[in-house]
Amino acid sequence: MMAVPFYEDIVVLVGQDDEPYVSIKPIVENIGLAWQVQHRKLRERFDSVITEMVTTGGDGKQYAMTCFPLRKLPAWLYSISPNKVEPDLRGKIIRYQEECDDGRLRRFDSTVSKIDTVVENSGVEEREINKL
Repeated sequence: MMAVPFYEDIVVLVGQDDEPYVSIKPIVENIGLAWQVQHRKLRERFDSVITEMVTTGGDGKQYAMTCFPLRKLPAWLYSISPNKVEPDLRGKIIRYQEECDDGRLRRFDSTVSKIDTVVENSGVEEREINKL
């Protein structure tokens, strides 16, 4: 698991099966959207690739993270219409969208190449989310 700075935010990447995954809830919260609404939309559109990954926090407790492949992040981001959100959220949503390039976030390129080395030491277990 890697916490990656993204402007003033932190995005969490997790290596799983030789592929980088992103913890989606922090991104939803970073851009000011409601988690429950976005979670429902994500489940409707990306259910086949969404997973719940369990990790142990610094406090020794286990926490679940809703994740999906980093390569799918641009598809979800571009599904958000900046014109349909509150004016004060538009700039941040547009910034996240503009960072998408060729199916990946440009700022994460160097981090993504390091993910494979993190997989073995991530302490993350994957289990499929039960259908709602």
